[in-house]
This record gives sequence, structure tokens and C-alpha cells, in this order.
Amino acid sequence: MKRALIVLFLLTVAAPLCFSLGNRELKRSDSKILTDNIIKWKNHEIRDYSMKIEYSYSNNIGQIYEITVIDGELAGTTDNRDFLEGFTVDGLFEDARKYVKANKKDSPMLYMFKYDEEYGYINYLARIYNPNVKAGVAPSGYNFVLKVLEFSVLERDSRE
Repeated sequence: MKRALIVLFLLTVAAPLCFSLGNRELKRSDSKILTDNIIKWKNHEIRDYSMKIEYSYSNNIGQIYEITVIDGELAGTTDNRDFLEGFTVDGLFEDARKYVKANKKDSPMLYMFKYDEEYGYINYLARIYNPNVKAGVAPSGYNFVLKVLEFSVLERDSRE
């Protein structure tokens, strides 16, 4: 009888508890995944690159932006420089740090991230309405999607 109770305890309490703890350890948080990809990006030491990005927000049709980064800084002068600096790899990582902290199951908006497997930069970022929150809580017209369509590492010229 004692042995049967021990087996019953192991099957009903201990085994599910161990399985649950194991899953928790295997599941990585958005913050950990972001940090791992920032490290991956920094390990490549890429300072010069170009990107073609599609950005759409609310119900607007996506706009295509092309940027070039030299020595880690946005190259060229433009009227919307501050806006475009947010599309650099460093700008996207900086925003992602804030978004990861805001990503809670009861938040009116959720952020989704995808990363480039080779270099680790964010190649997809979306802010969407949280389907689990009551309608009307989220600000209207405040969703967006950013997709990196092209990414190229630029070769350093012979000036160095």
C-alpha cells in the first residue's frame, strides 16, 4: 500500500512538477533572445551596411526606405534623419529593449520580433493589438510593421 501511494504521488504530483520546471528552463524570454542577438550582432563588428526597409503603420500602405550606415552612423543628410536613425540596427535594438519591457500579456499592444539568423539584427518588428485585451483599450491606429527587405554589409574602401 505504501509503495502504491509513493507511485501515485510520483505520477500525479512530482512528474508534472518536474516537467513544468523543465519547460520553464527551456523556454527563453524575449529579453534573453534580444540580448543574444545583440551579442551576435556585436560579434560580427559590422560598422558599414545598407538596408532596404518596408515600414507601414495603421492602415497606411507600406513605405520603402533605404539607409546606409558608415562607421555606425546614418550616412547622408535628409529631412527625416531622426526618423530614419530609428531604422538602423542600433536604433532598432534600442527600441526593442523598451518594447520587450512593455510586452506583457495584459498590455493593449504586443510586440513581435524576428532576427536574422546569421548577423542577429532585427529583420521583422511588429506592434499589434493584443487579442486578449478588451476592445477599445488600445489606442486606435497605433499598430505598425517593419520588415527588412534587403541587408548588405558594405566593404571598407582602400582609404583605411
